[in-house]
Amino acid sequence: MSERSAKAPLGAPTLVGLGTFGAAAHPQKPVECGGTTPLWLGVGDFAENGHGLLVSEVSGRRFIDAAENGHELEETKLPRSQSGVVPPHSTSSRPRSHRPQQGPCLAIIASLLSFLTPLHAQDESVFGSREKSDGTLLGIFYDLKQNQKRQALPNNIDHLKTMGEFLDSGWDESTLSSYFRATKPIYATQVIIPTVGADTAPAAFGLAGIVKPSQWLVIYKGQVSPPEDGTYRFVGVADDVLAVGVNGKTVLVSNFGAHRNYSRWTEPSPNEAIKVWAGTLKRGNWFTCRKGEIIDLDILIGEIPGNLFGAWLMIEKQGRSYPTVNDPKYGVQPVLPLFQVKKRAVANPPGPQSIPFSSDSEPWICHP
Repeated sequence: MSERSAKAPLGAPTLVGLGTFGAAAHPQKPVECGGTTPLWLGVGDFAENGHGLLVSEVSGRRFIDAAENGHELEETKLPRSQSGVVPPHSTSSRPRSHRPQQGPCLAIIASLLSFLTPLHAQDESVFGSREKSDGTLLGIFYDLKQNQKRQALPNNIDHLKTMGEFLDSGWDESTLSSYFRATKPIYATQVIIPTVGADTAPAAFGLAGIVKPSQWLVIYKGQVSPPEDGTYRFVGVADDVLAVGVNGKTVLVSNFGAHRNYSRWTEPSPNEAIKVWAGTLKRGNWFTCRKGEIIDLDILIGEIPGNLFGAWLMIEKQGRSYPTVNDPKYGVQPVLPLFQVKKRAVANPPGPQSIPFSSDSEPWICHP
């Protein structure tokens, strides 16, 4: 950990988001505004400590962002139990966020923000909401075409291999630290994105006109637990890329068409794949989880060429029967429940690019 990141006490209030803004000052010397000490901020505040250092604890990982360029990233693993699962009712490894008292500099900076925020930024989209809500997954956007200084990268890189290396690293986001990362997250309750233009993703993060709609990825993360004891597996597909990790281990990769999976993950039951217009809904590895038992969940979605994008992620419980529909082109398809962390009705738009799902099952719980 760098000298800058060492300044943040572990028990200090933390920022769940990743946006940064700081006063111009020596990067190693905090600025004291109005006689106050440097602030470690709660959700929605801006740093008054010179270089805008913000700390975020998400899914058992700590992210440190410096406002000087808005995209520097360091990551340190926080301790977990030997099983890799936080026991139910245990003390969370992530301190809860709260707001410190605002000083005069903070008020000035907050007023400036209204002029810096793009007016066209979408507050709500199929990718999630820009407004934080308790019990939601946090989504982080990466552009694989440019680095943190927004300099173009060589266009001969196979980013399917980049994603495979990331999955094989145990979902270690430091492997993506050389790529452009949005400083503001979005918050989502599910990953169900009926086919839309690929430019919808950058726009959802306020990056329309800054990031072109190709070769991007979004990583959703949270600490979740099931509504009841059971053995589960994720089922899904995307146009182009979808992957799921449980406690840092990949349990599903389901890409569109010929988009190859370069990770070491292998499909456990290829004969159980479900034919759909986007190729096949693949079924992932089974894992057992008790009610109240918290797991670290990571979901990756991504786009390669930049035309259309869609993603569908469901959850299946072992031993449970599900209704089916008979598609005239693709045959019998099960109607599986969406993976959700808040119960909400979701309409399934009709048409040739529709995939059956239901939204009437009990949601999983996303823990703060």
